[in-house]
Amino acid sequence: MQSRIQILHITHKDGIAKKSGNPYEMRFAQCIVHSVEASGEVVPLVGELMLPKEFNAMTPGDYLVDFKVMIDQNKRVGAVVSSMVPYPAKASPAPAPAPAPKAA
Repeated sequence: MQSRIQILHITHKDGIAKKSGNPYEMRFAQCIVHSVEASGEVVPLVGELMLPKEFNAMTPGDYLVDFKVMIDQNKRVGAVVSSMVPYPAKASPAPAPAPAPKAA
């Protein structure tokens, strides 16, 4: 499943896991998902997306995100980011051609 996501802000959380005693670091993207309804209407959904470690370099901006299905540690079905690329910017109109020089 592919979605357009606008990341507004990224927060960090780190600490020591209670069960294992291992250090952890997580990054959460505060974002708007531009969800397309069956009617074609785009509905903005505001939420938080946990970024997998391979996407730690992401910064605020617009992205095209692919998700894959996963099973979490509580055996719940969910989705995780499988790829994330910058969303293509709208093409700007071509500049008007310069007028041809007048012949003498």
